[in-house]
Amino acid sequence: LALKQPECQKRWKCRQHFMNSLGNTYLYMDEYNMAMKHYRNALDIYKTNKNTNQNFLALIYNNIGNVHVSTKNYDSALTYFQNALQIHESLDDDYGIARVKWNMGNCYGKNDKKSIIYWKSAVNF
Repeated sequence: LALKQPECQKRWKCRQHFMNSLGNTYLYMDEYNMAMKHYRNALDIYKTNKNTNQNFLALIYNNIGNVHVSTKNYDSALTYFQNALQIHESLDDDYGIARVKWNMGNCYGKNDKKSIIYWKSAVNF
């Protein structure tokens, strides 16, 4: 309902946050196609409106990466996580770096040595 409000239709930042939140909801419900649809909508809104909030862009990339982990598309997940990591590093965002490295460790779940390297790196932040 909030997305249909005239105030929100005019405010693209509001819409991109709602799309991201809906993506999170669908991800938690294991509805990966719907989650991806909403994350991509958030990304499209971000790009269309030339948003300069790099933290939000990194968040969207991280969330898309998590969908790929959930669907076992680990190479795609790592690509999105790398994009998010580059942004967080450029912003000196320790929490963002740690969050992404933790998620990267999840990509290597069957390769304990690689997973542990990323998880330890995340914990050290």
